[in-house]
Amino acid sequence: MENPQDSDHLVQAVHHADNKRRAVQVLGDSAENAFRQSLLGSGGSLAIFVSNPMVGSLTAMALLMLCWPILGAIKGYFRRPTGDSDPNGKTG
Repeated sequence: MENPQDSDHLVQAVHHADNKRRAVQVLGDSAENAFRQSLLGSGGSLAIFVSNPMVGSLTAMALLMLCWPILGAIKGYFRRPTGDSDPNGKTG
């Protein structure tokens, strides 16, 4: 027989995931609208995102956070053992 607490936990988890998806969708829509307004206000120039030090810093941090998973994957790729050497660092 199924435990009622397990089914309640599953329902709560589904609702939580749905709420997170909605929040991301709303934030994504807001960010897209703000991006579009910035480009319209600057006449289509991307220079608006580096126009002063504070805006440039925020843009750089956003790009770094966006690329962080890619940088981690590249770092992990180059740290993989090749199988040519002993795990203890001994050669031959």
